[in-house]
Amino acid sequence: MLRRILVREADTPSNAPLVADLPGHSSTHRLVGVVCAMERNEIVIRLLWTGSVLTRNFLRRYMPTNILLDATRTPRGLKWGVPVMLLAIPYFLIAAVLVQVINDGGPAWLNVLVLLSIWNGLKMLWIGPLSLMLLARLHANRLKA
Repeated sequence: MLRRILVREADTPSNAPLVADLPGHSSTHRLVGVVCAMERNEIVIRLLWTGSVLTRNFLRRYMPTNILLDATRTPRGLKWGVPVMLLAIPYFLIAAVLVQVINDGGPAWLNVLVLLSIWNGLKMLWIGPLSLMLLARLHANRLKA
């Protein structure tokens, strides 16, 4: 770990360095504080990682499109993949209507809903081919057994 002990400029002689030796080494400088840049970076990364995991778990559990996609990926739900794929049409229609509203002078925050609608439409769109591939793999595995 990178540890640097910083001292104030006023506390050092004019020819002394501003960075003191590590604790346990000879030093005549008055220690002001310890800056642990690596430890702070590790804490920030852990917080970001934990926040992203918690956000993903929340979205996976409570958002309707994610619940539907999780149900579609089960062995019993694979047969519904193609009909679920048709739900992409309303999402893309909603996005088109919102873009038209924005172009006619609507509020700019509607762009977030446009992105959300397009994202949900793309999620619904890819589940059709994916469910067909998973269904074919499931039947192939059942034939082997």
